[in-house]
Amino acid sequence: MAGSGPTYRNGNQLPSIRTDLHAQLAATLAKQGIASLRYDKRAIGESGKPGKSESLSAFCDWPSFVGDVEAAAKFLKKHPQIDPARVGLLGHSEGGMLCLEAASRVKPWALVLAATPGRNIEAVITDQVAALLKRQKATPEQTAFFLTENVRICRAIRKNGVVPSDVPAGLAALYPAYLGPFWKGMLLCEPIALVKATTCPVLVLQGERDVQINPTLDARPLAAAVGKRGQLTLVAGAGHNLKLAKDATDPAFAGPVVPAALDALARWAAHRIR
Repeated sequence: MAGSGPTYRNGNQLPSIRTDLHAQLAATLAKQGIASLRYDKRAIGESGKPGKSESLSAFCDWPSFVGDVEAAAKFLKKHPQIDPARVGLLGHSEGGMLCLEAASRVKPWALVLAATPGRNIEAVITDQVAALLKRQKATPEQTAFFLTENVRICRAIRKNGVVPSDVPAGLAALYPAYLGPFWKGMLLCEPIALVKATTCPVLVLQGERDVQINPTLDARPLAAAVGKRGQLTLVAGAGHNLKLAKDATDPAFAGPVVPAALDALARWAAHRIR
């Protein structure tokens, strides 16, 4: 399950971002005899678009994306070449949150949370906005303004699912009006409570140099909440997309997934099969 943004089945946001993250993870699983299903996100690529009588806002709300995860699992469970008792979920970033939301109904055989938030998304976005302002050398006054506005916007959306009409230009790309219902669902998602409610083995996989999701504040609490069913693997040198990141400013989109991340996934999956 893909992370945030208009992501295609292989993990790319064409034409600007090409990671092939999902394709590389799928290839690793295939070597263990594990098939995978990847799909273009809702309204992207070859996936369906809103009908003439349906608004983009309703088509792209949070429950619909969760429903896509459930539909994918249901499809696999009916596939003649798939063992229905061994259908798992692997989500990257936001996709991990979607998997957690769907897990109570899917009852996955196993769950992989790659670079997935452990905190409420408002806290994660606050950190991301603060880090961006720091890189842009914003003044203390500018920083205080945008962080305060972000809290106000999140509270308004959480309350009624509507993006305020007066979002500052600097935050407008983050909160387009049509995504109000989507943001409401995501803001109400509590990853720690959801992962505690799962009953399957869980692998928490994250790069130590991930600047979008904090390994200490997100990955470690997720793994701790699972307890003995969980395994935490922090990959040295890897960024948010599990690629080698040269430093804290390197988005690390291109190139191969760090071998240690693929090895950890392969070993964990093979153990689950046995």
